[in-house]
Amino acid sequence: MIEPRASAKSCAVSACLDVIGGKWKPLLIHLVAGGCNRFGAMSRAVPSISKQVLTRQLRELEEHGLLTRSTINGRVLHVEYYLTERGASVIPVIHAMRDWGERDGGRTSNEVATDRKSTRLNSSHLGISY
Repeated sequence: MIEPRASAKSCAVSACLDVIGGKWKPLLIHLVAGGCNRFGAMSRAVPSISKQVLTRQLRELEEHGLLTRSTINGRVLHVEYYLTERGASVIPVIHAMRDWGERDGGRTSNEVATDRKSTRLNSSHLGISY
């Protein structure tokens, strides 16, 4: 068995996933970046997320320094979320995920296997070193 050079803890991809990984965080970052910054609006935009999970995910993004929470006093008190500078730095990653999803996300494994344009690539073809 080949031992990986870097442990999962020191892997940059793993570090990124620790912060923005999961089912909801990339989507929430994408929503806030697009101006959907109130809890109710996010809840309506993603009806399959429970309010409890939405709250937890927003808090974790805030704890990681990607979002800031702002309480607005007006006729009705409300909370809005905004990207921090650190949060804005992950937008290219979120856009790459969006672009991949638009291009390849809906294909099944059978479609990918029969795609004649597909070639077998390994890390050296992609410029990845471990």
